[in-house]
Amino acid sequence: MKLALKIVVSIILFLLLVVTVAIVLLGVYKKDMISAIQDNVRTNNGLDLKIETIQFSFFSNWPHATVELKNVEVNSILYKGPKEACLKAGAVYVSFNLRKLVHKQLSVKFISIKNAKVMLHKRMNGTKNFEFKTLKKDSLNAETKLRFDIQKITLDNASFTFIDEEKTQRLSFTFLDNTIKLLESHEGLQAKIKGKIHIGGLIFKSRKGAFFKNATVDLNLQMAYFDDQKSLCVYPPSFVRIENLDYQLSCLLELGDKQRLTILAKSKEIDLFKVSKLLNPKIQKILANFYLSHTISADALISVALGKKQEPVLIINAEAKKSSIAIGQSKVPYSNVFFKAKILSIAADKTSGDEDHAIISLPDIKGNIYNFPFNASVIVKSLSEPIIHIEANMLIEAAKIKNEIAKKFRLNGTCLTKISYSGPTDKLNTHDFLGPEMKLKALLVFKNFTFQPRKNHFTFGLDGNAILNKQDLSFQNLTFRTNGGNALLNGKTENFTNYAMGLSNYLKSNMEVSLNHFNLNPFFDDPKVKQFESSKNKGNRSKDEASEGLDMSDDDLDLNFKIKAKSLWIKKVQAKNASLNLSYKKNTLHFNSIDLEVCEGKLMAKGALFGFKRLHSKLEIDGVNVSQLFEQMDNFGQESIKAENLEGKIHLTANFDSELDEQRNIISESMIGEVKLKLTDGHLLNFEPMQNISNYIFKNRDFKNISFSEINETFKLKGYAMKIEEMELASNVINMYVSGVFHFKGNSVLNILIPWNNLKRRERDHVPTLSGESAQDTKGLKLNFAGEAKKMKLSMGHKVASF
Repeated sequence: MKLALKIVVSIILFLLLVVTVAIVLLGVYKKDMISAIQDNVRTNNGLDLKIETIQFSFFSNWPHATVELKNVEVNSILYKGPKEACLKAGAVYVSFNLRKLVHKQLSVKFISIKNAKVMLHKRMNGTKNFEFKTLKKDSLNAETKLRFDIQKITLDNASFTFIDEEKTQRLSFTFLDNTIKLLESHEGLQAKIKGKIHIGGLIFKSRKGAFFKNATVDLNLQMAYFDDQKSLCVYPPSFVRIENLDYQLSCLLELGDKQRLTILAKSKEIDLFKVSKLLNPKIQKILANFYLSHTISADALISVALGKKQEPVLIINAEAKKSSIAIGQSKVPYSNVFFKAKILSIAADKTSGDEDHAIISLPDIKGNIYNFPFNASVIVKSLSEPIIHIEANMLIEAAKIKNEIAKKFRLNGTCLTKISYSGPTDKLNTHDFLGPEMKLKALLVFKNFTFQPRKNHFTFGLDGNAILNKQDLSFQNLTFRTNGGNALLNGKTENFTNYAMGLSNYLKSNMEVSLNHFNLNPFFDDPKVKQFESSKNKGNRSKDEASEGLDMSDDDLDLNFKIKAKSLWIKKVQAKNASLNLSYKKNTLHFNSIDLEVCEGKLMAKGALFGFKRLHSKLEIDGVNVSQLFEQMDNFGQESIKAENLEGKIHLTANFDSELDEQRNIISESMIGEVKLKLTDGHLLNFEPMQNISNYIFKNRDFKNISFSEINETFKLKGYAMKIEEMELASNVINMYVSGVFHFKGNSVLNILIPWNNLKRRERDHVPTLSGESAQDTKGLKLNFAGEAKKMKLSMGHKVASF
């Protein structure tokens, strides 16, 4: 126990002795230390070192004695410009080897710098506040007694700023908490750096903006400095961490004649958005047009000449797998994308970058657009004013379309698309996507491509080629298949791209339609439509049927058609050499002109169909066979006068309005119109009401075949009722005046006045002529026909007819 106590006491006494000796030595060498440090930096670097105060510590870095230099300032002796220190530090800690200090040797082992600011400033006139130069030893009073055997340097909140006014360059970063361990080698020094730095920004060209602005970087570096080559090398396995991403890092800093910094960084999990924030605003703006859902692997080589007004050389390789991508604001989804990309910014001399002629190349991209497979190549030329070029092939499977247009139509079939697109990358947005500066051309090859409006069961198909130029789709001899027959289309559709991509509801089309034989009846009397409407009215539609009934507004469609058909069927009416000029806008179908040959005559019409529910039309018929017309029109849905009762040629003009039912048939009760009729070579055959006249008068005359003189009369229509104001009929059998209301389905009231001059005998070859007198000026027998069709009764006198 006594022995142990003696040992402890001996150790304490030894330590006290050492401390006492150190205090004495430091007191003795205080001035020598300061003088040695000042002489060293003055001799070796041409710098003036100022120190406000000095304090000593013996235990902070034992067994080394530490000198704290407070409020240190370093100025270049050679700089003659405005006063500007190249270094200001709140505290610099220098640790000396105590053993060597006892032998009067000042050997620096450790240096720690806190709250320091390094400002290296090159002014417009070329002067620098950091001119470093070794002075001749004979110009100094004494040789330095200081040796640097540094093993460790620590930097805490030490900022570094480099400014070159002439070249508008600025480099700024701060060492937050860093440790540098040094090892001597026969070629120079080796070091390990661990810590964290904050980069304020690296500006190589002011108009391009800063790289790494406000970025925090974790360092784990291994490096070596080579004296003979005056170069600093960072070598594997060095890495840095930025925004929680690790980058393998290699670096070469050449401090000799070349004055160049070259960095190679690699990472397998790069977030494009996070990485873009580290680049200058010009490149950020380009990359902002691209969104990637998954990280990518990449390696980047950056090389820049220091002290020169040059752009950095950029060589970047990147690879993406199974990523979703969005370009600009175009809202076009890309998925499952594979690509390899290269960014190359290097001038012809290979020593500097050239953003104006830089290239981003993606030679082979594969993936899906709207779930459609595609392959493409992309080139972006220039990073200062970037222009993008895209060549792509895409197979569109209609059934997989999921955008707005799929809500209006059921789609099937395929369309092979070959696309060429180019323009400024800053126009890759919804508004400018296909503006004046953008170019888009595409070949569309339709193969059994069908679309069916969800409102009905009509199916339309396309086969053939079309050319897309920006927004407009043009086509020649494009086969258009419908329920009623096939047609050839020639024309142009404007704003097709935005409409097809779901970016706009507006579509304008002008086309010529050529048909051989076309049947319109499927569009008016489709049993599937009847079945659908029946289930709709019963309120028991399925979920899918309910979606068909949605109000899909077509107010933004502007469609114009010129239709030529050799043969056209409407109901039972067969028209020949039909020419139709139609347009559709604001949910209204306009019949601008309709010309066709029908029933041995001609028919001309114009009008409008509002919402496919209300029809307004103006009709002209010239020389139409009335019997054929009634036969082909199914007697217009009435039983009173049939085709077999009529002969003659009709010439008429009519204004006609009607409502349509769900099958696009005329609702007879809603009909309103006015008809100006001219009938030539008219015959009334076996018409029972006329035959009944023989029960009262002219029993010996034949009322089975009544031939009329030319009839010119105006009728008004209201529902099934036709009002006859006063019509004089002259026939081979009888002359008479007819007025009243003829109802095709309800009760009719026809008042007939048979002039007394009919009592005169008529020969079989009697030619009917009109008297030219009004009914009021004519005396005769008054009769009336009244009752329902097929049940009309003839009686004496006139009755009041309501209309």
